[in-house]
Amino acid sequence: MIDFNKYYEKKELDNGMNRVYRHPHVTDIAHLESACEACSTGAYYFVSRYLGRDIDGITILTELSKLQDTNPESETYGCMKWYRESWRIQDTNSAFFTLRYLCYALKFCPQNIPAQDREIMLPMLRCAVNWFKHECKKGGFFYPNKIMSDGAMLLLLCDLLKDEALIDDALEFWTGWIDYTKEYGWGWGENASKNYTRVMKDALIVALMCMEKNSNIYKELISIYKKMLDYCAYHGEYEFVPSIRTYNYTG
Repeated sequence: MIDFNKYYEKKELDNGMNRVYRHPHVTDIAHLESACEACSTGAYYFVSRYLGRDIDGITILTELSKLQDTNPESETYGCMKWYRESWRIQDTNSAFFTLRYLCYALKFCPQNIPAQDREIMLPMLRCAVNWFKHECKKGGFFYPNKIMSDGAMLLLLCDLLKDEALIDDALEFWTGWIDYTKEYGWGWGENASKNYTRVMKDALIVALMCMEKNSNIYKELISIYKKMLDYCAYHGEYEFVPSIRTYNYTG
């Protein structure tokens, strides 16, 4: 178990963002030795608010909002850059890896979110609806960790923004994903990855949390979720065999 109080000790942010001291994984700034990262900044904001820490939420959220594509004519409208230093969006997964933490803050500790923070967060989330809706419509069921996270975010945004018009889109996505997974399995096979099973687990938990428990979709997702956990439990502390995308560089 992570001791979040210790892990998120009050620290100096770089003008509202968490600086990571490693080469960025996107090609446009891969030469840098450090960069300010959106997703870990979002995590810092959520956990700090959840624990009732005194932070400068306005600065953090303002800096994150600058990374979002707000141009309705853009192909990445509503998506986000992964790093402040990037001049363009390259890894579009930054959208769910970052914005999920703002959603978690509103979902799990709304009493700790000041009105000034909400004034920045809510426009970001409304803008993000365009991206997640676009991705879910596009499909890509073969890429499970990414597309499941997009679908979970669409459901979570429906819930938080009280946007009933989105519910049909979200449920249509999950029906399509279930049909694909039952027919063809896990696409690229990310259920055999220690990294991505965690991401997919989180996506399924969020989706289940936002659904009616007596719905057919809920029952199907619970069944798939249990099968994935059984597969993980079977391998225990060992690497999956076969294995995919483990990022086990030192093993």
